Amino acid sequence: MTPNRFILWFACLATASLNCMAPAQEVFQLARQRTGWVGRPLIVQYIFADVAASEPPTMPQVDGLQYQMQPPQSSSNTVVSFGRRTTKSETAYPVAIIAHRPGSFTIPSFELNADGNTVRTEPLTLQFLPSSDDALLQTSVTSTSEHAWLGDIVPAQLEIRVRPFQHTALPSGRLSAVDTWRLIDRGTTAWGPFANTIEHLRQQRNMPPVRTIQDDKGELAWYVFDVPSTLRPDRAGPVNVGDVGISLDYPLDIGRSRNPLDEFMGRGGLQITQSRPVTARPEALNIDVQPPPETGRPPGWTGAVGAFEFDVTATPSTVDVGEPLTLRMTVRDVSNRPADLHTLAAPALHDIDALTDDFKVPQDRPGGIVSGRTKTFTQSIRPIRDDIEVIPPVPFSFFNPDTGTYQTVFGPPISLTVQSGRTLSAEDLAGMPLADESNTANLTSVHGGLLANITDPDELLRAPQEPALGWLLAVLIVPPLVFAGAASSRRLTERARANPDRGRARRAHRNAASHFESVGTNPDGVAEAVRMLVIDRLSLPQGMMRDDLTIALRQCDTDTADAFNTCMQALEAMTFGGVHTSIDATMRARVEQLMTDISEVTR
Repeated sequence: MTPNRFILWFACLATASLNCMAPAQEVFQLARQRTGWVGRPLIVQYIFADVAASEPPTMPQVDGLQYQMQPPQSSSNTVVSFGRRTTKSETAYPVAIIAHRPGSFTIPSFELNADGNTVRTEPLTLQFLPSSDDALLQTSVTSTSEHAWLGDIVPAQLEIRVRPFQHTALPSGRLSAVDTWRLIDRGTTAWGPFANTIEHLRQQRNMPPVRTIQDDKGELAWYVFDVPSTLRPDRAGPVNVGDVGISLDYPLDIGRSRNPLDEFMGRGGLQITQSRPVTARPEALNIDVQPPPETGRPPGWTGAVGAFEFDVTATPSTVDVGEPLTLRMTVRDVSNRPADLHTLAAPALHDIDALTDDFKVPQDRPGGIVSGRTKTFTQSIRPIRDDIEVIPPVPFSFFNPDTGTYQTVFGPPISLTVQSGRTLSAEDLAGMPLADESNTANLTSVHGGLLANITDPDELLRAPQEPALGWLLAVLIVPPLVFAGAASSRRLTERARANPDRGRARRAHRNAASHFESVGTNPDGVAEAVRMLVIDRLSLPQGMMRDDLTIALRQCDTDTADAFNTCMQALEAMTFGGVHTSIDATMRARVEQLMTDISEVTR
């Protein structure tokens, strides 16, 4: 598709060098595809060529469209011809445009800012086709419960049914369940309340359990992937499963691989040559959710739903009137389905008359600490009289969803000794008894000043001792050494500030290796680690592409540059196309060796 260009020309600076030719500046809108699928992003780029200062586009709102700003991309190229040097630079701002319904959408004209000047775009019309296809992809959320109480935990399971792709070139005639699961697009799929389960599976490098459904002829009809989770209804009525939408690239044809990965890994295989996006969203879970009844609700109920045990302890057991003591209240979840302890509230102690009659209780309730299926609350209270002998039992009320009734459990009564306040004496304040005047020694007044304290006249005539040699050397040598060390440290700091690229290159391999280990088998993350290493070792600007990095690396070593180019092509192919989505141990070893070679040739 021919891009829509809006050219903004500026005159060449009059003070420019005679052997330097300034390129024309231009700003244009680039949409390589104007037809897409619902739920899948279409990329539109806003490119600023040879513009010194640019701003990301502010996209106008269009009903049914969603914008996702992507990281800007920068590149530069220098050409020397007949003694004249021309440098061209580009900054591209990609925008992912997602439609939530099929149809034609027009993005109206809007302004772009370039070097303080304003350029208006032309209206851009995009067409989005429906991507749902029940014959290829179905999804639903099921539960073993038909009834639930508001505040209860509901077990749920996301079922993803995918029609197996069949092709005669495949060994079994159909795509395996493992490769079918890999068709799911992680970038556009929304997992909603099932996200934690999916993340756990990814960390374990695993996939959810899969089962099969056969048709009437006994042929394999569906792969069914079951993703379990729990839901917490926040309102009465049907359970909202949240923002769940499954998106995958369903194959239409496969062929023999021509991926550069084959050259790098020395192996052949099949790859998807044609595909189409397919999306599916589950309906609301058909469960009757009701709030806990008001009949029989105890006055101290704070919203707890489940089955619990309750215990209370207090420290210390002996206090003075007005001094604080700490109540430690422990709630243990014994429900059949684990309750949500993070939202569990503490008992309202300030509403318990038997407690506030004898103790000063704060109005605020503590937040509590969750550990497994236990939540602990701590609260300080103060006795107001010295005749208190016991802390009364503290009640904790909850609604049990299994029985459909309210229950109240009590902590044990706690024995307590309260002492009346006492007046502090001078001994208490000073920490020692006062001096007794009867034991005061008799003092005698003498004359003669300080000399009166000298009882031996020879002490006045004795020659002073000379200081030790070690101390003398320390006084003479240590200060110059400290000064020299400080001066050297200052010179190193100034040198690092004057040449920051030196430190950047020195830390390049360590930083890249750390990133390489953190991304695991993700090919996009591995490619970023290798790219970081080349950029930092050669002190290149961020955002340079593979071709530019290969050219720069070729100045150091041709073989290493070729290996880098082949490796990056392979990783890009694994990221953006083909059946494989992760690298294996053999390729990780080859990438590690490549990173070592790059560090060696760029010394």
